[in-house]
Amino acid sequence: MANPSAYSLLEVNQYIRRVISLNFDEPLWVECEIGQASPSRGHWYLDLIQKEDDQVVAQCQAALWANVYFFLRKKSPVPIEDILKQGMAVKLKVNIDFHERYGLKLIIEDIDSSFTIGQLELQRLAILKEIKEKGLLHKNAQTTLPPVIQHLAVISSGRAAGYKDFVKHIEDNYYGYDVRITLFEAAMQGQAVETEVLACLDEIEKHPDQFDAVSIMRGGGARTDLAAFDNLALCERVAHYPLPVLVGIGHEIDQSLLDLVAFTSLKTPTAVADYVIERNAEFESSLEEMAARLREEVYDRISVEDRKITRLAHALQQGIRARIIHDRNSFDHATLRIRQSIKTQFQKQAERITYIEKMITAIDPDRVLARGYTITSHEGKTITQAKSAQKGMDIQTTFADGVIKSTVQ
Repeated sequence: MANPSAYSLLEVNQYIRRVISLNFDEPLWVECEIGQASPSRGHWYLDLIQKEDDQVVAQCQAALWANVYFFLRKKSPVPIEDILKQGMAVKLKVNIDFHERYGLKLIIEDIDSSFTIGQLELQRLAILKEIKEKGLLHKNAQTTLPPVIQHLAVISSGRAAGYKDFVKHIEDNYYGYDVRITLFEAAMQGQAVETEVLACLDEIEKHPDQFDAVSIMRGGGARTDLAAFDNLALCERVAHYPLPVLVGIGHEIDQSLLDLVAFTSLKTPTAVADYVIERNAEFESSLEEMAARLREEVYDRISVEDRKITRLAHALQQGIRARIIHDRNSFDHATLRIRQSIKTQFQKQAERITYIEKMITAIDPDRVLARGYTITSHEGKTITQAKSAQKGMDIQTTFADGVIKSTVQ
């Protein structure tokens, strides 16, 4: 049996190259997803993929040469490097190139940045609709933020300029407030944002009593950088998070979906620092106002009570004075009554003495004898009845002018 004829690999690849050259003699636009992208010496090398139901159904290598890259950088409304990221949906104008040794490769000539932004916006709108249906808008705002923020957990990249500005702003605050900052490192762009930020949130939640709030922050960036924060899993986690979440991801105009579910949305990390310091200052100011009102109320109360005491003291003095006068008058009246009573008693007693004296005078024996009466006695005892005189008894009869002795016959 004769051996079948065979082509060499080179011949096959040369044939493929001629076929491709004949059928794809002009560039064409391709819609796909970036599976991987890496720069090298100004060039970019990419793996382009297409997915259906999260399964890769097509894959091809691509290259963006340095001269084209620098040209696109100048004309693109968004930074090209923000589009050339894993997971980005892109629309590329490519030349199909096949090399006998290196195989098939798509050479990128142009990038439709509006397509990528449009795809991101469509994805964002779909997630926003789901967030609204689940009632997650401003959900985290229902948590309680203490009036004074003393310990803040920060999720950011420690190398980010925005984080460093935040720390400096806190440390140099005008009031000298001491706010403790604990950094939890996480990627702030790219596909790793979701995984790393969620891991940080899980770690912080293990110690909820140690922190007053959480802040997710990064420095400024392009609109495409927000795509990492237009993430349903991240939004759901923040919406239901037990601590207040302050978002400051460095965008002056655009809002991420994470901003819409957080406790509050601030433009930059520095704005987060201002928010913390101003909140603490407002609390201190409220304390000072309360102290001032309290002092005024105390002074007013003291003044009122002082006037009351003055009135009471005056009334007491008047009362004492009136009582003294009343008691003095009462004493004078009592003294007068006592004096009058004593005088009356003296008069009564004097009259009684006079009467007694008259009585005594009236019964004075000398006076009785002077009126012609006599006193008969025996041995010094007065005889008042005739039957008391016994025969032979010696008696004595006393007259006013003398005494007669006789014997009873």
